[in-house]
Amino acid sequence: MGGCVSLDLSCDQTLKQTYHCLFGDGNNIHMMKPNLEALETTMQELRERRDDIARRYGKQVSKKLLEVEELLSRKAFEVAWNSIMKPERRALGIYGMGGVGKTTLLATINNKLDEEMNEFDVVIWVVVSKDLQYKGIQDQILRRLRVDKEWENQTEEEKAFSIDDILGRKNFVLLLDELWSEVDLDKIGVPHPTQENGSKIVFTTRSEEVCKRMNADDELKIDFLSRNEAWELLPLALNVIGKAMSCKKNVHEWRHANKILNTFSHEFPGMEEKILSVLKFSYDGLGNEKMKSCFLYCSLFPENYEIKKEELIEYWISEGFINGERDEDGSNNEGHDIIGSLVCAHLLMESETAVKMHDVLREMALWIGNLQLDFLAVPQFITHMLKGLRKLISLDLEQCFKLESIDGIGTSLPNLQVLKLYCSPVFIDARSIEELQLLEHLKILTVNVKDALILESIQRVERLASCVQRLWIFDMSATVLTLNTLALGGLRELYIAGSKISEIKIDWKSKEKEDLPSPYFKHLSRIVIFDLEGPKELTWLLFAPILQHLEMLTSRSLEEIINKEKGMSISNVHPDMTVPFPKLESLRLRGLAVIKRICSSPPALLSLKKIVVERCPKLPKAATEFPRHEQE
Repeated sequence: MGGCVSLDLSCDQTLKQTYHCLFGDGNNIHMMKPNLEALETTMQELRERRDDIARRYGKQVSKKLLEVEELLSRKAFEVAWNSIMKPERRALGIYGMGGVGKTTLLATINNKLDEEMNEFDVVIWVVVSKDLQYKGIQDQILRRLRVDKEWENQTEEEKAFSIDDILGRKNFVLLLDELWSEVDLDKIGVPHPTQENGSKIVFTTRSEEVCKRMNADDELKIDFLSRNEAWELLPLALNVIGKAMSCKKNVHEWRHANKILNTFSHEFPGMEEKILSVLKFSYDGLGNEKMKSCFLYCSLFPENYEIKKEELIEYWISEGFINGERDEDGSNNEGHDIIGSLVCAHLLMESETAVKMHDVLREMALWIGNLQLDFLAVPQFITHMLKGLRKLISLDLEQCFKLESIDGIGTSLPNLQVLKLYCSPVFIDARSIEELQLLEHLKILTVNVKDALILESIQRVERLASCVQRLWIFDMSATVLTLNTLALGGLRELYIAGSKISEIKIDWKSKEKEDLPSPYFKHLSRIVIFDLEGPKELTWLLFAPILQHLEMLTSRSLEEIINKEKGMSISNVHPDMTVPFPKLESLRLRGLAVIKRICSSPPALLSLKKIVVERCPKLPKAATEFPRHEQE
């Protein structure tokens, strides 16, 4: 037949040819297993070689970074140090754009000054960011100058007087990091440095104009670097890029990274944007969008703000970035893992309990998200701010001095679990109690109270009272103040200030008036009583057996802390409460004009580590000599 080929093969021939095709020595199928084994061996060798090269180059990069950092300290530091040590020089201004190493240089100066304390009486470091007012600057200075905390409630004028009084008798160095505008030293209370008093001021800023307004004798510019200078100085951008590149494992990753960097440098002509685009390289290397969202969220906190890790994780959960699952100890493992990854990527700085975002990285994050945000502040009428925040679960308004009310909070923030109002201008009243009862998920509450009847009303609302962890009683006038250990079962800190209360009583009965088996505060560890008039004794403190810190300041009526007769009457009913203050670690008594004793016979305060007695003229020394640990 035309076009057809006839094949006439025997069965034996067919089998032989088929066998040869499938299993012959030169056939790939026959050699599949040994080929795969050989391939796997070769791949493993390549992987090992790749890892070896990556480790070698990674070490070289890290070593080079250390060398560069050392060069920074050597060059810029010498110029700054020579200026500071000249007797005729009073102020040094260090200026340059964000991320070029100003804060690193200032930290090096601070460390050197600490090593050579013979030159100056005191060195003070203050962080001055955009949103930090004079009060914040004063507070940082006073924390360095004074051990006590009495200045915390002073006015700005009183703080300025205190600062001037202390620094006026010292030669000091004041280090101001990140000035955004001129600072009035007179308003802060800082004496002007002169050649006679030998004091100095060193500050960093992004503006040369600020240097002139601060009357700097010397100005040191930390500039962007040429190709050669880049290996002599170490700005933040090079640090971040170097550490990110040290993780790249093969030539393809390096080529891709190089392409990204080149692309960004052409796209953004402005110098500031070049820095941000370079830093964005580390951001782009994050594993997934979830991690990127968590990082960008950190930029919503104020500049130089230390973010508590647990609080940050709570915010991430409330935003829906991560799930809310918790381990047996209450921690969220996913949140801690993301924090660790961001720290590892050098996008966050870490301490034991908190993280912090460098101001340049914060700018980069805001730039990425196109967020033109000013620093967070609570406005004078809060209800406008609360709209659209229905997912919020934690709100900290402590020491927000412009806060006027919490009207509408119950309906605007129905998911709140944490609300902190301590030391704000808002004092709980009947209307506030109604608002707070609308917060069905509330678990933690810190509050201020002026009215004894209002405090009783709070204690009658069991669910609300059990949330109170921090209570500030201020400017209260009452014949009797009653504290219920059952209702306030979660109380951890109690502050009573500027009040006239004849008697403080402890109630340990429930609504049904049944006696409790353990009628004391189970969590109350800190009590501060300041300017309280009326009580002659505070025997009720026996109901705080785990009390660790006790401060009694300014009273003209207090004669003793634990009264013998009242103490015995309490121990007769509750034999386990015979020994006062078994856990007390610190005791401070100051300005108690008529106090004669702490208790009839000094107890064995085996946990006591610190005791301070000031201006207590009638208190004999023997009254404060407590039996201590044998080794002490």
